[in-house]
Amino acid sequence: MAQDSGKTKLFNDVSAEDINNFIRDELGIEDPEEFQKQMRIEGPPGPQAHAIWHDVLTSMKWELQNYQDINIRLKPCFSLISRKHHKLIPVLVENYNFQPFDNEDDLANEAKSAMLNLNEPISILLFRSICFKEVNGSYFNFGGYVCKEGKISPFTINHRMRSVDEIFEQLESGFTFSTPSIEWEDEDATLALGFAKLCADLDANKPQKHVVMNQGEWSFIMCQPEVIQSLDILGDLNKVMSELKKGFH
Repeated sequence: MAQDSGKTKLFNDVSAEDINNFIRDELGIEDPEEFQKQMRIEGPPGPQAHAIWHDVLTSMKWELQNYQDINIRLKPCFSLISRKHHKLIPVLVENYNFQPFDNEDDLANEAKSAMLNLNEPISILLFRSICFKEVNGSYFNFGGYVCKEGKISPFTINHRMRSVDEIFEQLESGFTFSTPSIEWEDEDATLALGFAKLCADLDANKPQKHVVMNQGEWSFIMCQPEVIQSLDILGDLNKVMSELKKGFH
């Protein structure tokens, strides 16, 4: 998330400045912005994003190799096999949520630069979320970014896709999120919901309580019980920050 001036109200009249003051005064942390940056990089408690993606893509019958148990940030943590290009495609996974097309997100910009610095013909960047947008009654998921020959492009993903090569077919067809083709929709945001359950360490095949949060034209699904509880008490900054502190540790 890009840094703001501190005066923007985030929720229930709580501003970024309020949160920074709380972190500094109540938690005794001298650099609140660095604390929040590191907390975001670390991600919430529970399964790591690269492990979730590994399980999701494997269940979709995608072919993977070179899986790393420990994800080192800005380094490939597994490779996808492309039969179309006869290559292993390195994949970077960031352990935080990302709002698509936020060009002022410093962490995401670092990750996109890391893709370019791999000096690979093709690479892929994923995040700890699958958000979606609704276009004419259909849902289209933001999967992440693919870097091909130095050009970085967003791609969509749905539960019917069976290999990384379908990403290339999608891009070659001229897919855009502004005018997406119906063939790439994800009915009922099936994949996005299942992914959100796994992020909360829940069974993806069982019904779970969840909330949908809208950020502009994009929607995020959240299933974490403690987060949902916090959303019910957003007026109490102490309780919200206690949840954030747990996530950092």
